[in-house]
Amino acid sequence: MKPLYQKIAQTLIEDIQSGKISVSEKIPPENVLTKKFGVSRHTIREALRILSDMNLVERQPGHGTVVKSNDTKVNYTQSINSLTEILKYPEETKISIIHSRIEYLGQSTASLIDSRVGEKWTKLSGVRSLLNNKKPICWSDIYIKEQYSSIESKIGSEPIPVYQLIEKEFDLDIQSVKVKIFASTVPENIAHHLDVEGGSPALIVVRNYKTISKKSFEVSVSLHPKDRFTYSIELQKDWQIP
Repeated sequence: MKPLYQKIAQTLIEDIQSGKISVSEKIPPENVLTKKFGVSRHTIREALRILSDMNLVERQPGHGTVVKSNDTKVNYTQSINSLTEILKYPEETKISIIHSRIEYLGQSTASLIDSRVGEKWTKLSGVRSLLNNKKPICWSDIYIKEQYSSIESKIGSEPIPVYQLIEKEFDLDIQSVKVKIFASTVPENIAHHLDVEGGSPALIVVRNYKTISKKSFEVSVSLHPKDRFTYSIELQKDWQIP
């Protein structure tokens, strides 16, 4: 279930996009929002933090929180409250597959997805966007083992991650997931799909899903343009001393 502060943030975003709250207008004060949504000040502040991360609002001393933009293209923040949430994108996003092909892995791709040179994979490529405004969050290359490639026709039909579709269709169980995150640049050949310039900074997230036998059955490589996507993680310190 999506946290309350994310639901409140989405409501406020829709109010800004629709013009219900105009640019240069103040967001209602925290005490008003707490009564409207029936939540704590902390929850409201977390919701406003998301809007601030997206550069939609700014806090002005003595004036409150003011809307400075109605364009959500700049950033999308995914707040993570459990380890499983880093494995998938929120339900308010959707991937559209642009092309697919059979690929025999070369050295660079094999190294990227921790596989062997010459292995045969089905590669699906496309753009992940926000459902409410179709703006692209990232470009994704999804590598699927050939025996599971028939799942392609079901991708995007419902807000379920590809790995879960494969699990359900082929009765697999995920044993482990390896996640790599690193800086890169946007390739020229996909820049136009993301509305950015080729060679501009990007963040790459690689998720490698493995079965109980330690064999990879899907690897996703997601490329996020600069300022287009943020992971927000809060870790709690364990104060118990053994």
